[in-house]
Amino acid sequence: MQKNKLYLIKWLDHTGNSGWVTDLKDEEPAECLTIGWLVEETKKSYKLADTQSGNMVAGLSVIIKSCILDVWEIDFYDEKRKTTPRKSS
Repeated sequence: MQKNKLYLIKWLDHTGNSGWVTDLKDEEPAECLTIGWLVEETKKSYKLADTQSGNMVAGLSVIIKSCILDVWEIDFYDEKRKTTPRKSS
């Protein structure tokens, strides 16, 4: 079993409009939620995968840290440890 931790990340995504725009106040970044196993963290990004098998991953999302609004580490309740989900610091 992989030792990677499960994360939920709220982030802003770029958007675009290829048509004529008259009211710019309605053009905003899209707020997104992504959940996945943290397979790598770099200085600039988090890399989450939705599937892991051995040393392979699938469904990879690379989320730029400057676009992140919030990050939560998901910890499943464990009767022996008496733990519940908590927000990552």
